[in-house]
Amino acid sequence: MFIKCTALANPVRDEGAEGFIFLLEDETEKTNFSQEIKTKSLELNQINHELDKFLYSVSHNIRGPIASLEGLLKVIEISDLNAVNQLKHHLRLNLRLLNSFVHDISNVATNIHTHVKYKEINLYDMVDELLLFMNNIYELNAVKKINVPYDYTLISDPDRLAIVLKGILKNSYQYRDIGKNNQIIEVNVSKNEDFHLIEIVDNGIGIKDEVKPRIFDMFYRGTELSTGNGMGLHNTREILKKIGGTMNIESRDRLWTKAKMYLPVDPN
Repeated sequence: MFIKCTALANPVRDEGAEGFIFLLEDETEKTNFSQEIKTKSLELNQINHELDKFLYSVSHNIRGPIASLEGLLKVIEISDLNAVNQLKHHLRLNLRLLNSFVHDISNVATNIHTHVKYKEINLYDMVDELLLFMNNIYELNAVKKINVPYDYTLISDPDRLAIVLKGILKNSYQYRDIGKNNQIIEVNVSKNEDFHLIEIVDNGIGIKDEVKPRIFDMFYRGTELSTGNGMGLHNTREILKKIGGTMNIESRDRLWTKAKMYLPVDPN
């Protein structure tokens, strides 16, 4: 409660005594409103800053692959057939990067503007399908360990949960350690009365300690091996928040990474 007190001198001709008039005003509502305006202003400034950074990075990430494609096309125009065949890989890579970035932008828009739709999900089926998809995309045959009961179900938004799991699995494949004989990806699940815990563990290159504090920052690339746009983990966490979840990541450099995702048993 905020009370404003104003004292006004008021001469009182009663037995020569002088007096004062005290005005008390309850300014609680005005003060709270003023504080709310300041808070909203700070939030708006932060949003504008993030938007500026977002727009700059969007234009940068789109210009790069497009410029590369234009350069490759100019080379193709003056090259023989053998040279063209060699350039196909570079064309595919740049198109894949551009498509991946557009896909990430689409995920951001979808997460912001579409309502959450909760349904019963068979977690084993979803994980198995995503791992098969990743094996095909990266043309690898990773050692898969799905420690999820065949009939394990949970209530969540299937589209958003699939995006979250795909984002983590994509990192497991992309940042694999080529010096190891086998790429191992393990998916575990457990639950208590409040949360489902989904863990995705890999034996990839891990994350350096100095990088860990920033891995969820938008557009941050934590390794020179990154071919992405730095939106992956940021998007994954924001989408997980939308369905009531949280996540953290543990890692040992050059050894392993474990992504732990917590989803509410009762999202309603």
